[in-house]
Amino acid sequence: MAQLVLPGNPLLVDGRKKEVDPSRLDIPFTTRGKTNPKKEFRLALRAKTATDAVGDIYPDCDIYGLTKGQFDLRFLLAAVLKQTGPADLTISTWTCSAADVEDIASWGPKGMITSCRWVMDYSFQRREPKEAQAIRKAFGTDSIRITKTHAKFYLITNPAWNIAVRTSANLNMNPRTEDFNIVEDQRVVEFLSVFVDSIFKAQRSSDIDKSPYEQVKQWERL
Repeated sequence: MAQLVLPGNPLLVDGRKKEVDPSRLDIPFTTRGKTNPKKEFRLALRAKTATDAVGDIYPDCDIYGLTKGQFDLRFLLAAVLKQTGPADLTISTWTCSAADVEDIASWGPKGMITSCRWVMDYSFQRREPKEAQAIRKAFGTDSIRITKTHAKFYLITNPAWNIAVRTSANLNMNPRTEDFNIVEDQRVVEFLSVFVDSIFKAQRSSDIDKSPYEQVKQWERL
């Protein structure tokens, strides 16, 4: 382990140089980015539609909001897509409903999305086997990866937009307080895309049929 060498202080009696082991430092090995001056907060507890909750999106937007789960998250994604135009969609969620799979499958023919890939928790196909099969049938066997995850985020990208939607909500109807954060930020999108890419690279489409134990082991190797 490389050592940090601190210069001696000639004003002190003991002017010897000190060595510090970086692994013992308490400070984080990160830097803090600048705060986005465009950040908005939207209390959408009584918003009648997802369109009302989302409002307008724009370059570099950063929108944080709360809902009562009065609409399915897919409607929030659709509200964003109406403003971005056709885009690639990446979905990471713990679970989703049959209605969500069916509706999102129609977005391709409607020209709303140009591609769609899914990252789901390894328990999903045990809990919801019909929905897991519906995803493979609608989007192709190579469109989905199964791993150990509870992260819920959605990426909407095209040549003009780099949007990440991060939320507490799964892709289903759940009338509870939920939050959402919509950011137009290429750095965030690239960070999450690299993570998703690593999952797709680590697994083959046929690995979806592996045992839960094997899927967890794959996750541990990420």
